[in-house]
Amino acid sequence: MSWILFVTFFPLLFLSVPISFVLILSTIAYILAMGGDVSWLLVPSRIVRGMDSFLLMCLPFFVLAGNLMNNGGITERLIKLAQAFVGHIRGGLAMVDVMVCAFFGAVSGSAVAATSAVGSVMIPSLQKEGYPADFSAGLTAVASTMAPVIPPSLAFVLYGAVSRVPIGDLFVAGIFPGILMAFALMSVVYVYAKRDKYPRLPRTSW
Repeated sequence: MSWILFVTFFPLLFLSVPISFVLILSTIAYILAMGGDVSWLLVPSRIVRGMDSFLLMCLPFFVLAGNLMNNGGITERLIKLAQAFVGHIRGGLAMVDVMVCAFFGAVSGSAVAATSAVGSVMIPSLQKEGYPADFSAGLTAVASTMAPVIPPSLAFVLYGAVSRVPIGDLFVAGIFPGILMAFALMSVVYVYAKRDKYPRLPRTSW
């Protein structure tokens, strides 16, 4: 009788029905085809049991914290902090983009949040300083991929919750690769900046 799942699942999926409703409807069709001799109280209990995870509670709170900090103007403050570190180097504004993506990834743990928050500010700033549009957008898109590696990472939380791996160990394991990715990207930016004579920012004080 498992063919009923396929008969109901894929046609609904191809009709662009939301995946949540596809799963619900195909499951109900399978239960009815089996005679309906299943306690319907199992459905809400299974839903509650799936959501009853202390580890998964941190996911929406990470996203909420990132949104609150972004709306509070933390992106501009992170940009000023990064400018104090690397802004005076040739290609410094592009390096600032990389550092801010790393900082924001350490706040939100989401690549999408880092791209939207940092890209909306940094891409126009890079273009204004003479950086090509494709370089500006590509750099921000690549730099934002550090967010799922630098703790606190939403991907690490999901992996740890599913595989029963300690999330603290995953966070510790992601620190060095995240820093290494940031330095590697800034090294590539410096090479491009030397070759294409990208500008440097005036040295800023702390």
